[in-house]
Amino acid sequence: DPLNPLRYRLRASLLFNLRRYDESLAAARKGLILGPKMGGLHGVMGDALVMTGKPADALAEYAQVSSDWNRLKGVVIAKAKMQDRAGSDRALAEFKAIDDGSLSYQFAEVYAQRGETDLAIEALELAYRSADPGLTLSRGDPFLDPIRGDPRFKALMARLGYPSA
Repeated sequence: DPLNPLRYRLRASLLFNLRRYDESLAAARKGLILGPKMGGLHGVMGDALVMTGKPADALAEYAQVSSDWNRLKGVVIAKAKMQDRAGSDRALAEFKAIDDGSLSYQFAEVYAQRGETDLAIEALELAYRSADPGLTLSRGDPFLDPIRGDPRFKALMARLGYPSA
C-alpha cells in the first residue's frame, strides 16, 4: 500500500540497516508526509543523519521522538559524534535512569558509538543472557560496526548462530 506510512517506516529502517542512509532519509520523509504523527520515523531519520555526519541535524529529529529510550539513545550518540562528551554523558545518565533492565542492546549500540568497546561487549553479553530481542538486529546493525572486529563480538555472533562474515 503506497499510502501506508508504516510501509515507509519499515523501508526506512531496512535501508538504514543496509547503510543506504540517503535513501533511508527519503523513505522516512515520505512516511512523515503520509503519517505526520509517526514519531518513530524521526528516530530513523536521526539515526541516518548521525551516520551521514550530521549529528546536529539528528538532534532536531530525536527531539520529536516520543519514546524516551529511543530519543535518549539517539541524543547520547549524536552528542558523542559532536564531540560533546559532557552532553553525551548527561544524556547517558538520563538513559540509565529510565532503564528497567530491558535496554541492554541499546546500551551496546550507545557504547559502541562512543568508542567504549568493553562496555559495548558487556552490554551485548547481558542482552544475550536476558534474551533481549534487540539481538535479532545485531548481525547488521550499523551502530555496532565499531566493534565488529572484536573477537568477543564475533564469538557472540557465533553463539547466536550467525555465519561469520
